[in-house]
Amino acid sequence: MDNEKKIDGDFNITKILDTIPFVFCKDIHGRYQGGNLNQATSFGFYHPSEFIGKTIFEILNDQEAAHQIDKTDQEVMQKNVQIITEETLETTKGKKIYLSQKQPVHDRHGQVVGMMGFAMDITEIKNRQVHAESENEKLLKEKHLLEFEHFKKLAEQQSQFHNIAKQIAHDIVSPLSAFGTIISLLNDIPENHRRTLKLAAIRIGDITNNLVKQFRADVEENAGSGNEQEIIFTSLVVQNILSEKRIECHSLPVSFTQDIEPEAYFAFIRTNKRAFERMLSCLIDNAIHSLPNKTGTVQATMRITNDHVFIEIADDGKVMTPDARDKTMRGIAVTGDNQTGDESDMEQLRETLMQSEATLNIKAREPAGNRVIVTFPRMPPPDWTTNDIPIGTDQIIMILDDDPFIHGAWDASLASVLESYPQLKVIHFTAAAKVLAYFNACSEQDRQKLMLFSDYELIGQHTNGLEIIKQLNIKNSILVTSHYEEVEIQNEAIALNIPIIPKLLATKMTLQIVQPDSSGENAEPSHAIDIVMLDDDPVFASAFQFRFSNKKIRYYPDPRDFLTECHEYPKDAVISIDNNFGPAIPINGIEVAKQLHKLGFTRLYLVSGSFFTQSQLPPYLTYIEKLNLDFFDTL
Repeated sequence: MDNEKKIDGDFNITKILDTIPFVFCKDIHGRYQGGNLNQATSFGFYHPSEFIGKTIFEILNDQEAAHQIDKTDQEVMQKNVQIITEETLETTKGKKIYLSQKQPVHDRHGQVVGMMGFAMDITEIKNRQVHAESENEKLLKEKHLLEFEHFKKLAEQQSQFHNIAKQIAHDIVSPLSAFGTIISLLNDIPENHRRTLKLAAIRIGDITNNLVKQFRADVEENAGSGNEQEIIFTSLVVQNILSEKRIECHSLPVSFTQDIEPEAYFAFIRTNKRAFERMLSCLIDNAIHSLPNKTGTVQATMRITNDHVFIEIADDGKVMTPDARDKTMRGIAVTGDNQTGDESDMEQLRETLMQSEATLNIKAREPAGNRVIVTFPRMPPPDWTTNDIPIGTDQIIMILDDDPFIHGAWDASLASVLESYPQLKVIHFTAAAKVLAYFNACSEQDRQKLMLFSDYELIGQHTNGLEIIKQLNIKNSILVTSHYEEVEIQNEAIALNIPIIPKLLATKMTLQIVQPDSSGENAEPSHAIDIVMLDDDPVFASAFQFRFSNKKIRYYPDPRDFLTECHEYPKDAVISIDNNFGPAIPINGIEVAKQLHKLGFTRLYLVSGSFFTQSQLPPYLTYIEKLNLDFFDTL
């Protein structure tokens, strides 16, 4: 197939840098020492080598703009500071406005030897702002005559701003995801170079998040504070708060790092999202305050068990006294060297912990610093998402995304699976029309093997990923999008029984390989089974089998073994599922049931020693207390 792509391993730093906006570096005298292809073409050159050694005055005809750019660059290097600013210049394509981030470059002795910068074109955004301000002035003059039209126009303009912000996120998330995935696979590049590239990706992501946040601020303000509890994608919120802190503290010598274990990327908690964000922000501020001269490292860590989510904010600053630790854990403000925020911060912390049924613990960190650990009850994933994706070894995987950059990330992510199962087929599409054409050309047998990963927003194609999924009616479809938080999209996905994966986590999900039987269909087991039992406790399993000795029971201590063999069982098989399989098995019973429901199994029972109300469980899963098993006599 023309659309089928393979990984050739021919990635290099230059190609990666050419996928992101403008990148450049200068020496201490203001002469360009390098840059990417986008920077070269913006100057009117064909290749970066053409502007190396030149100053901005030799490149731009607009000498006034060149003088202002050079002034900013000199300030970065002379004062040894990072600057984020807007720069305007006249080009052959008219006036352009860029959002630039510039920071000094040091030699191994800490001396400034030059500078490095990133920039993005925000001309369209600024033009829309000017247009909106002009429209607002007209509307104010007509206020008494056209009050209704005034508010209508204002709402339309606000919608335009929000759409622009969303578009920026959409345009940059894909290449950024591809950039990060490819970096992790470039083992031939020295570690220090890979680290530089990774830091560059983090900084570009931080700038994007900050820009989007500016355009979203008025929406959040109008939405009110609210006390609604919701199930949140914890890892994404933690990463967003870290991005905000990097922007806020860009002028401080503070390093912000994260360590999220693979299974924790898809961990969920129930809390008020805005209150949770404020709490994390406050804890990180406290960590920064503990650093001597605000110099050091702040790290956010996420770990999980079957029942809990642990979020840790650690620093290498001044160790809190036992008295300060005790007061903070009780939500009492502390002043002086161990300052932990004012009374309103502590009140908000207490309320968030109480409403979320969370706990706070503070420990000293060796050899210096503090560990603040917040423990939340772990919640089942909401019905609109999943972590584990079952894939048959003879599957035909179609990937639809209008952004070509993301396809490289998919190839890199699927490389190990394709190596183990070469019969799997992966086909890439950037246009919905070509997906439809491919589907129509498939035989009925091949259509049963199709699996679709689709972006939601398909720019300029007059359709979206959900519409394509509905039109094709492919059972194994997944929506991969940055719009995962939009309730309307979530509800539509639930109605279609289609999971949503945030685009930033697309390469973090678990692919569960399912072996098909020889007939290509789900077969009956070789002998009838009354109950399939999934439980890691052999004592309970023996008691269960003794209690129902009149029934034929198939026992699996590890649910992953059953997921591999489940194609051998009829879809109406009775399946008893424990919820907690112990620390060695990184999946709980609710998640197992979700996968089985996705595969078409209809008689799923959560048999657990923990108490659940039916409202806490999805409708396809029935709770049975382990001490009351009489229910199985009726089956």
